[in-house]
Amino acid sequence: MKLLLVSNGSLSKGLYMAMEHFYHKPDIDYIILRDSDKKEYIAEIEAYMKKYIEDILVLCDAYGSTAFNEIVVLINKLERTKSVGVICGMNLPMVFKIYGLKDMWSLASIKSFYKNSEKQGVIVYSPKVKKDRKFLFKINVPI
Repeated sequence: MKLLLVSNGSLSKGLYMAMEHFYHKPDIDYIILRDSDKKEYIAEIEAYMKKYIEDILVLCDAYGSTAFNEIVVLINKLERTKSVGVICGMNLPMVFKIYGLKDMWSLASIKSFYKNSEKQGVIVYSPKVKKDRKFLFKINVPI
């Protein structure tokens, strides 16, 4: 399984660099969304999802962020809802734990492990299916 860190800003790069202190060239990828290059970010994510046909687990900084929203749109557009999982609220302990599990556990097992972690700020994205089988995502933003 591939492990991809995404964030608005440099969090994903920082977490990758922290992993480098413990593992020589860790098998983790990261993509950063900067304010000025949303189209480049989308193209990079799309190329990544097309390149790796195996399961991909995406760890994202925040649920509802632009980085998250664009990932979800692409997952649905590329019909990768079963082979790409997204967990929001990434942090260094989570990256370490998942890095140790990614080659032993399935994507479904890892998502299930984190499914009940909302109280700790971790959210597992699950696509909603309409009757016409189109995937949707819903983001609740308090007003």
